[in-house]
Amino acid sequence: MQASLQSVAPLAPCKQHYDRSVARTLCVGCVLVCLVALGCSRTSGSDSSPASCVSGSPADRVTAFRAALAAAPGPVRLKDGTSIADCLSHDPDSGDLENVGSMLLTITQQLVRSGAHNSRTLVQIGYLSGAVRRGAAHSQVDGEIERRIDQEIGAVDTHAPAFQRGELAGRAHG
Repeated sequence: MQASLQSVAPLAPCKQHYDRSVARTLCVGCVLVCLVALGCSRTSGSDSSPASCVSGSPADRVTAFRAALAAAPGPVRLKDGTSIADCLSHDPDSGDLENVGSMLLTITQQLVRSGAHNSRTLVQIGYLSGAVRRGAAHSQVDGEIERRIDQEIGAVDTHAPAFQRGELAGRAHG
């Protein structure tokens, strides 16, 4: 019986050491997984859109953006200096993306209806398209807004020099 106790006694410290080693490894692994998950869960944007992109009535926001688009192909900025791309540079989960996307889609529809044959309007449509692409690329949002804008401008002559001038400016300064 004494022989069996001696054979068990050396196993207990080994088992205890093994358990601590496994626990430490699991703990370090869990911490690393949490850090990676936190790093991957954020986009490059802030938590929410600038106030000028989402505050006020939808009609007021559309009017403000339409007025700002008059500066295209120069840099288009709202009164507080916010660009179209800045309105998209936030976390998609903040709830603002749907509001901003809907507003930009409304503006695109209005521009297309108001005269897609007019070179001034083509510059604005091109700028808006380029700015949306710029904002979506910098904020890592999905391509849904881009796709919807592209659908709306499907009947627009995107090869027209005015449209292309606007789109290049929007991608550069949007």
